[in-house]
Amino acid sequence: MPNSVDYASVALGTALAGGVISLASNLSSSKDLAKQLNDSGSTVVFCTETNLDTAIEAKKLAPKVKEIITVGPLLSESTSRKSVIYNDITKIQSKFEETHISSDEDLLCLPYSSGTTGLPKGVMLTNKNLVAVLHNYADMMKENIYSTLVPPFLPCEQNSILFLPFYHMFGFGTLLNGMYNRETIVVMTKFDLEKFCKYIQDYKIRIAFVTPPVLVYLAKNPIIDKYDLSSLEIVLSAAAPLGKDLYNEVKKRLPTLKHVFQGYGMTETSFFTTLGSIKTPVGSVGALVNGHELKVVDPETGESLGTNKKGELWYRSNQVMKGYLNRPKETVATIDSDGWLHSGDVGFIDDNGHVYIVDRLKELIKVKGYQVPPTELEDLLLTHPKVKDCAVVGIPCEIRGEIPKAFIVKKCDTLREDEIHDFVNEKVTRYKQLKGGVSFISEIPKSPSGKILRKMLR
Repeated sequence: MPNSVDYASVALGTALAGGVISLASNLSSSKDLAKQLNDSGSTVVFCTETNLDTAIEAKKLAPKVKEIITVGPLLSESTSRKSVIYNDITKIQSKFEETHISSDEDLLCLPYSSGTTGLPKGVMLTNKNLVAVLHNYADMMKENIYSTLVPPFLPCEQNSILFLPFYHMFGFGTLLNGMYNRETIVVMTKFDLEKFCKYIQDYKIRIAFVTPPVLVYLAKNPIIDKYDLSSLEIVLSAAAPLGKDLYNEVKKRLPTLKHVFQGYGMTETSFFTTLGSIKTPVGSVGALVNGHELKVVDPETGESLGTNKKGELWYRSNQVMKGYLNRPKETVATIDSDGWLHSGDVGFIDDNGHVYIVDRLKELIKVKGYQVPPTELEDLLLTHPKVKDCAVVGIPCEIRGEIPKAFIVKKCDTLREDEIHDFVNEKVTRYKQLKGGVSFISEIPKSPSGKILRKMLR
């Protein structure tokens, strides 16, 4: 279901009863929802009235589902005939019975991976995983971010704003941490730039969690000038790479903004594994969050590499998932016998412990054996004054293996393909040039968390 204040009570109530929360997108079709319901073995579906018909259709395809519970305001009298009403349940004075669980073994949360590089898989996160998130993240924020602000930042005395979808671990993780820190949370059902700016202004928001597409708005959208955003001191971006040029544009547009930090995490690691601070160089996703180990490995030889050498990032911590639900082969391929999670992300760590993400292992474009990170070209293209948004993918080439192709959303109708080629060719080596051409489209396909869905462009 979409973000709402009831999300917290549904999640915590399920956990207290010893149940497992399988986070599902409110944008899912009935068939996609049914696949998740069947794969997860879910027996109860929580939804809003807007998504009720989708849930009903999905239930027909998911025989284990016993009840549909509608949460939030009701506009139609027929809703009560089609489902159980959540508000009616909350009026019942039920007897609470303590549930005994194994922190290490019993699941608390079962989100599904984004599927950008394969079919969605149920990620088994235990009670231990999520408790570790709360402690590790809170300690890191207190040591590296809260302590740097003047006046002092005490979460229990602050307002926070959450618009990231709660069915995604970035959004759900910020919700859990907000409750753990006793923050006053302003919940947005979905992102709306005008409301986002108004809430920052009205509630004096000091720290905001965003994705790079939101930073593009902050850097370039004229709506920003209508509101007083001077209370905003720190923006923390994650879920997709943030380029240096976009970072600089945001800082220039919002001069009172003290810091723009990056964080990095995966559904499979429950939440953040790295987090930026005032010590973090621009372009880095920060240092390891407390409780984590990292090694950089040559993906072809398995050799452990030293600092400043690019390879696949492997993580080990008490936040790493138990495995993929009912997928032992995929689990073994992702988590080795020593407990290292193979992230599939290419990056390196510098001499001071700062981590850098170069690209996804499977998304690197290989031109005659040379590796071309799509994000490098995307960061460059976004600096062009006539480019609003963009994505780069590799397309097959008989001679070179693959070549980069750009998809661009125009900011100015006069933009031509030859302008883009001239702009890029002046700044990159030959094998990184857009030999696959340039296509102009109305919108770049992205997941709700802001990741570019490159498979839809290939």
